[in-house]
Amino acid sequence: MQLIDKKGKLFGKINILDFLIILLAVVVLVGGLYIYTSRKAVDNQPTTPIEIDIELVLTKEQEEAIEVGQTVTNTKNGAVVGIIYDKKVSEQIEIFSNQIKGEFVQSVVPGRYNVVISLNSNALVEADRISISGLEINIGRPISIKCGFIGSGYFIGIRLPE
Repeated sequence: MQLIDKKGKLFGKINILDFLIILLAVVVLVGGLYIYTSRKAVDNQPTTPIEIDIELVLTKEQEEAIEVGQTVTNTKNGAVVGIIYDKKVSEQIEIFSNQIKGEFVQSVVPGRYNVVISLNSNALVEADRISISGLEINIGRPISIKCGFIGSGYFIGIRLPE
């Protein structure tokens, strides 16, 4: 008995094209189950309370929309990043080089503010990474957030409990 006969049937019983379609459906189903069960495993792992700082560059209206106690969410996946417990605001200062004099000059940018928000959060702390709701966090990593406005900033501080 041949593997594929003259009519294109596998073992003389099933069409090879039908077999490939069934095989593709099984692979997609197994892949979907793997993704679903692996996400559940991450969700069930114990978390650790941490504090994180995010730096934002905002207008006055955006800065005023941020209040202590607000929930900060990740705009990419809608997951909660943390709750704001502190906000520090300073004028945005840019440094320019004056090549004629050979010096650097600091200048205040009108209408722009550096805002650092400090959050209480729960994170999955592993030996090689820290993640919040599946988002790996590290210093300098950008994040898009929603908390009274939608904007983006950078993680600038991560504090673990002692």
